[in-house]
Amino acid sequence: MTFNIKASELKNFVIKNNTHIPGLGSKIISFYFKKFNTDFLFSYSDNRYCSEKFHSSVGFTKLKLIEPAYEYINSKFTERTDLVTAYKIFDCGKTKWCLTSSHGKII
Repeated sequence: MTFNIKASELKNFVIKNNTHIPGLGSKIISFYFKKFNTDFLFSYSDNRYCSEKFHSSVGFTKLKLIEPAYEYINSKFTERTDLVTAYKIFDCGKTKWCLTSSHGKII
């Protein structure tokens, strides 16, 4: 049995703060599905900054909540292995989302 599933990840979708352009997100995502012939589009949202409005409005399905985590960085904000002089930075967790093309199914 052979599966030919194509999946992509939406890394960043940024728009100027307090700017509302009706339909922009769905138009960009529709274009992406047509241009790149993908079955699934995955995305992660940072729970500090992102509400569920964007992902829900364009048809994403929430797959799971990812617990808060931390990383160590130095004063130049690069990952650091020397834990004595590094800072421990926490996030507030993330949410994983999935959007399927019209012929795909969530796996």
